[in-house]
Amino acid sequence: HLDCTVTSVLITPPNKARLSGPCSSTNAGGAMSFTADVEDNANPGKGADKFTISYGTVLNEGGKLTSGNIQIH
Repeated sequence: HLDCTVTSVLITPPNKARLSGPCSSTNAGGAMSFTADVEDNANPGKGADKFTISYGTVLNEGGKLTSGNIQIH
């Protein structure tokens, strides 16, 4: 479990965004911050939209969406 706060959002047109900020965790590798990269590649996004999240000692966990949709505005 991560308890994070988004303090920065960088949108890279036309379809990407990076969210980041501080975290606290008792069981996620001592995470002190996180970075999440998202890509809005299709609508609906299943099998096409992507996300990765890095925190603590975990780098680039994630992948293509198995359901749902990422929308970047």
